[in-house]
Amino acid sequence: MISHRGLPCNIASEREREVLNDWAAIRAADSGDAALRPRALATLKKAYVTQTEPEIKNEILIAILKIDPKQVPQAAAAPPPPPAAPGPPRGKPPAARQPTLIKMTVYNKIEKRYDLKINLPVAFARMLVDSLDEEDLKDISREAEKKGIDLDDIFQAIEKNGAGKLLEVDSEDSHIEIVIE
Repeated sequence: MISHRGLPCNIASEREREVLNDWAAIRAADSGDAALRPRALATLKKAYVTQTEPEIKNEILIAILKIDPKQVPQAAAAPPPPPAAPGPPRGKPPAARQPTLIKMTVYNKIEKRYDLKINLPVAFARMLVDSLDEEDLKDISREAEKKGIDLDDIFQAIEKNGAGKLLEVDSEDSHIEIVIE
């Protein structure tokens, strides 16, 4: 411990300072300080690129959305998977990565264009649901139940099933797809 002006202080590692800066920038997204938010945005954009933890990356993304939705980084195209090794798999399969994105598309086959194309971060979807008041949440849950959807279990199902195609509907007029990444 080193003393500065008679006060004890710890010297944090470079990584610890980065983590503290990232969390401070996330908190600044809720600030009304017009001068602070752009500085926080720069830190958040840098942190989004380097962060590997899905939960923290989602928190960073939500903070960027709060400050300036136009500044949300575009998801990089995933590289093609490596060729499968011949023979049976050995050992334990790797742990599934936590889903971070819900992609929804509705393609109009007649007009040959997308009627809807949405990439929704899972954390943002959770934030939207969590922001509903009790009565609105009950109303939405009731409407979902009429259609056979249990809203309470939907995020658990997304996490349990991991990445993959959640829904695909193909008709003469349109093609609808919901994919979890």
